[in-house]
Amino acid sequence: MRAALFAVLAICLFGGCVPYSSGFAKIENHLRAGDEAAALRQLENDSPADRDRVVFELDRAMLLQRLDRFKESAEAFESAKLLFDEYDAISVSEQVASMLINDGAIAYGGEDFERVLASFYAAINYLLVGDLYGARVEVMQGDERLKRIGDGKYIDDAALRYLSGIVFESLGENAAALVSYRQAYRVYKEGFFGTPLPNSLKNDLLRLSKKLGVTQEYNQYRSEFGSLGDLGAIGGAQGELIAIVGDGFAPIKRADEIMVGVSGVITKISVPRYEVRYRSPSVTLAIDGEAASCETIENVSAIALETLKANMPEIIARTIARLVAKKATENAIGSAAGGKDNGGAGAIARLAASLFNAMTEVADTRGWYTLPDSIYIARARLAQGAHRVTIGAKEYNVEIKSGERLFIAPRLY
Repeated sequence: MRAALFAVLAICLFGGCVPYSSGFAKIENHLRAGDEAAALRQLENDSPADRDRVVFELDRAMLLQRLDRFKESAEAFESAKLLFDEYDAISVSEQVASMLINDGAIAYGGEDFERVLASFYAAINYLLVGDLYGARVEVMQGDERLKRIGDGKYIDDAALRYLSGIVFESLGENAAALVSYRQAYRVYKEGFFGTPLPNSLKNDLLRLSKKLGVTQEYNQYRSEFGSLGDLGAIGGAQGELIAIVGDGFAPIKRADEIMVGVSGVITKISVPRYEVRYRSPSVTLAIDGEAASCETIENVSAIALETLKANMPEIIARTIARLVAKKATENAIGSAAGGKDNGGAGAIARLAASLFNAMTEVADTRGWYTLPDSIYIARARLAQGAHRVTIGAKEYNVEIKSGERLFIAPRLY
């Protein structure tokens, strides 16, 4: 009996019985204190299981970006993206592990929105060092990822489309930029998880449709957007500052217990639920002491919540099927050990199997938890020269060059 219980304990220690999200608290505490270097050390000290490698690489990439270690961050994002494709073909052995233990026993390949945002933030890496061509590769990869997303609530990403347009326009690829701006416009207009169409995107549509001589389209935007300013191309003694701001923390998955009927018996099952974390009512940004507009381009929390809601019927069905299989296994083990005879060996074996099944039935709570709650954009035409940008408690001294765009990516916790 002791050997059986020891085996159960060992499997729970090494087989994914402890909710993944419970280990993120120390990292989050360091981030809330503004110590991103300590958060990175904490992450790297907690060696991940192979099945958790994707979220480890994604979190590591984000923290390295915050520490201006852009090359290493790009490499970590690339490692995560390679694992996305590798884990798309889940092995037979992993499927068996899922049915015998829990969903957390298989390799985590990331939610669709996490995969797309990996390309979004990988592109930010390149924009922060002025490598527009590197950013172009990343947004194109994100576009390919979107094409492979199937049915569901999350089928397109307006923020990635918008960033793609900015990248293309910065490279002088105006026709491609207008296509991306149109795509972003369509997604926002269709109701992108409650995020309204940003005014800065309206300006982009007006500017490029006018520049490319698409008169009918320009007039349509002019009529729809009303009194919005019609900004021309940057140039002369001006440049543009573009701030991509991440605020707060994306929601975190917790294990929740619900009651369901299984084979005519009411029983508890463990499923993931999202816990929404700190959320700012708005983000303010000032340039040289003057307030600047900061608009939401992506509500990550809303996307995460709706994604889990859409996935929940499948999660529950899989969990119930696993419980049925586990119960059958309990009975088979008890029978193989001698049933009610053989000195109670069958009963003991059945009990050990029942303990194993109960202790391993834990919801999969993995996710990319260094993502922000929301992503904002601030765009400002500025005279060439030095400027002071303030957001939250952070200050940036920036140098604007004539006719060029400068990107910064502040992060508020």
